[in-house]
Amino acid sequence: MREVVARNPFAKRRGIEPSKLLVTFLASDPEEEAREKVRQMKCAPEELRIEGRELYIYFPNGIGRSKLSWAGLEKTLKTPGTGRNWNSATKMLEMAEKLEASE
Repeated sequence: MREVVARNPFAKRRGIEPSKLLVTFLASDPEEEAREKVRQMKCAPEELRIEGRELYIYFPNGIGRSKLSWAGLEKTLKTPGTGRNWNSATKMLEMAEKLEASE
């Protein structure tokens, strides 16, 4: 989780609302061809970034208003994934660090 949080491509950008940022944990590492297709997807106003086995998606208008096709993303990447909003992801890291410190 530390690496997932550290690789967040939106971390240094001002105005990013954590509740509108989703990280999707992919079941397997997508091939380079699939990664390139995701990079070229037209999905404005949403923004997609793929880092390692994680797909970071920013929904400036909220996830509920998005026209982004989840089925299309999985088909393009050729792997399923499970998403968590950024608040949940950082909370999971916090919990893991507390567990680690108590050992």
